[in-house]
Amino acid sequence: MTITATAATTSAGLTETEAARALEQHGPNAIAETAPPGILPRVLMQLRDPMILLLLGAAVLTATLHDLTDLAVILVVVTLNIARRRVRRDRGDPWPWYRYDVPHRTRQRARPDR
Repeated sequence: MTITATAATTSAGLTETEAARALEQHGPNAIAETAPPGILPRVLMQLRDPMILLLLGAAVLTATLHDLTDLAVILVVVTLNIARRRVRRDRGDPWPWYRYDVPHRTRQRARPDR
């Protein structure tokens, strides 16, 4: 059995009735649009950067040692880094650590010629 027999198609495509039935059953042939993530999810995605995690660990350590000056400096550095990334990303400037901003991107590795 061929696909044209099961889908009631012709060489010109679906018949009008088959197209109407498919539209009613499956909906329009369109990609569902999703809203971009808000500011909080974007900031949380940036906190996955290893350097930021290291600085936040240092902030926890300095907080337990009650060294408020170093704690303030570390938190200012983390905040400025996140703000800088946000501004550059909103402007469309590429930067080397963009892969931490968008979770669905994967790192492309160069393969040596064999």
